[in-house]
Amino acid sequence: MTLDWIDSAFLRSGTHPARPCSAADDVRESRPPAVPADGEDLVSRLLSTAPREWGSLADAAAASARAGRPVIAVTGSARGEGRSTVAAGLAATLRKRGISVAATPLAPIFLPAEEAAAVRSASIVIVDGGPWFGPGPLRRAAVERAALGCDAAIVVRRDSAPPCPGRIACLEGLGLEVLGETLTFVPPAPA
Repeated sequence: MTLDWIDSAFLRSGTHPARPCSAADDVRESRPPAVPADGEDLVSRLLSTAPREWGSLADAAAASARAGRPVIAVTGSARGEGRSTVAAGLAATLRKRGISVAATPLAPIFLPAEEAAAVRSASIVIVDGGPWFGPGPLRRAAVERAALGCDAAIVVRRDSAPPCPGRIACLEGLGLEVLGETLTFVPPAPA
């Protein structure tokens, strides 16, 4: 199952760039998203643009938790891909449904005991896992270390990057349920 509904809906809304990505986009995208003058942040805009698609992503996360896999990592291969935005949007969507969600940069296994206990008390734990897949060949041992304590994963990649089924196969080979892959894109430069 590929979870690119969010980006497909956002792309259909006409807010995507009409040009290919460049190195300058990477620099611009690594900055924190600006809050528009009306006070609405990027995550809120994305949630309002594609509520049905975010709902589908939340359905997959909730089903994973019900199946005994509540710690879900959002990961990818490079900085600035949009993993944090996907993690924040997923957590917000689940919270709107009344589900207890903990969002953390590390799996509970790596947190101090008190913090880990608080995180584990949530129904779903969303781990903003960072880039697990570096450039070059897949390094299974490095991915295995990064995935410790996670039960499932969502893989994020830019729409300009080619698919890499080897990443999904690596995660599945480690016993993680792959909820899917979501595509992100570089926003257009401000006018």
